[in-house]
Amino acid sequence: MYIKCASSEEIKKAIPETCSFIESMGSDSGCMIISSREVSSSLVQKYIYFKGTKIYESLVKPIVLDAAIKAETHAASSGDLCLALISLMTKRRIKISNLLKIASSIEDQKISKRTNRKDVIRAIEALFSDSFQRKFLKEVLDNSNSLTPIFLERTNLKNSQIRVSSGYNFKISVDQEYLNEGAWSFKNVNCYVIDGHIESVGEIHHLLEKASDSREPYIVFARDASKDVISTIQYNFKR
Repeated sequence: MYIKCASSEEIKKAIPETCSFIESMGSDSGCMIISSREVSSSLVQKYIYFKGTKIYESLVKPIVLDAAIKAETHAASSGDLCLALISLMTKRRIKISNLLKIASSIEDQKISKRTNRKDVIRAIEALFSDSFQRKFLKEVLDNSNSLTPIFLERTNLKNSQIRVSSGYNFKISVDQEYLNEGAWSFKNVNCYVIDGHIESVGEIHHLLEKASDSREPYIVFARDASKDVISTIQYNFKR
């Protein structure tokens, strides 16, 4: 079996063949000899025997012909009208597409330009009159790049703050039992990620012993845990 995949550009080039056929055949109001015993003035009948390029015959023509035949089943001669409308809409679409390409080319080449840091600084100075706001935004600009996500959070703090975070960041809920004495802040924390549900203390018994012996900070990330596991961890944490 031989299969050829047509590109979008090839299909676009084949579509205007509909317009050229309808313009040539539509202007001819005479009859067309289909066979030795058949004569027809129908545009749809003429279109059936019209031969286009291979891509047009295999891809475009079946779609157009299907629409014309379906239209003909609803009302007499509506198939010819359907072909005429398809031709008109295709020509208008091609014209609009060409105009958009020209306009886009002009915009890209003569109007637009690649922005740089100086352009952004000028925009900040033009949009913000407050010196603090300008300084704040410039600081954000210095600590970010085109791929850096920037988040704004409303807080009760008196002064605005900039926090630069790296690595994997995600929000999770923490049981208040671990925060009775305020924020839990440590460096060089040992992190364990368990992709599942901790059902029994035995599953993490070795980890609890290691944390108790080394006195090093540990954090366990898991999808969920049973009440016994949570109670045991809280008991060890308070100790």
